[in-house]
Amino acid sequence: MTFRNYNKNRYCGCGCEQEIIPKKHHKWYQPKFILGHNSKGHHNKDKKFTEEHKRKIGNAVRGSNNGMWKGDNVSYNKLHVWVKRYLPQPELCQNCNVVKPYDLANVTGIYSRDLENWKYLCRRCHMLSDGRMYDNLKQFKEKLI
Repeated sequence: MTFRNYNKNRYCGCGCEQEIIPKKHHKWYQPKFILGHNSKGHHNKDKKFTEEHKRKIGNAVRGSNNGMWKGDNVSYNKLHVWVKRYLPQPELCQNCNVVKPYDLANVTGIYSRDLENWKYLCRRCHMLSDGRMYDNLKQFKEKLI
């Protein structure tokens, strides 16, 4: 049995009269529609959204209106991604005002979406505020002794 005898309908099912070109890996199965077409015709045919309408659609599902919103029960990495999106990065470290900041530091220790709990710090200021600088110095001195 050849491909032509198996499926005589070689045109898109939406009525656009475009021929469906068979693919090599679809030897015994041919899709009924061209990609992007459906039984009601072309997908979003003749729909042109204005920039204002696109912005309204985007704002309608942002934040707590989104079905995937977790609030403050979000993971450590995703919370950092969210804060980086909504907290603009300054030119200099918010602590020493000398070096360009590389780290997004949680100042209060409360991991929430409150932007007042977060600062952009250089690596040195971040390690000093966390207490890691002193811990690393102690470990280094212990290894020398």
